[in-house]
Amino acid sequence: KLVMVVKLAEDPEREHWRSRVEPRLTGEETILGEVSHEEKVDLLGRARAVLFPIQWEEPFGLVMPEANACGTPVVAFARGSAPEVIADGETGFVVEDLDAMCEAVLRAGEISPEACRRRAEERFSAEAMVRGYEEVYARVLGAR
Repeated sequence: KLVMVVKLAEDPEREHWRSRVEPRLTGEETILGEVSHEEKVDLLGRARAVLFPIQWEEPFGLVMPEANACGTPVVAFARGSAPEVIADGETGFVVEDLDAMCEAVLRAGEISPEACRRRAEERFSAEAMVRGYEEVYARVLGAR
């Protein structure tokens, strides 16, 4: 069964939902809005894949490493930070269009949950983020 957690907090999001998404729904889907942290972790951990169909150059989408931390692959359009966050073929798939996204969902079982979790810990844990910031600060200070 298809479960969709959607953000509909802003007018453009609601308008897009009403005009482009809702007309295509069959009524068989479960649509959720904002969910608690516990619900999100449960849903991400049980998902076959997380779709990240961004249409703009988002600098960093937290949902991608959150999904990977739960062992769930991400399928995203090659926009914004997605190509840097997702290891294509290892922690999900970076795709160019909707047809490729649909094909990638069918291949989600090829992705190892352990590889997703490992990469999330290596690159996006609190320890990894602090280490990265310290390295940047050291480079900046060393360049003075």
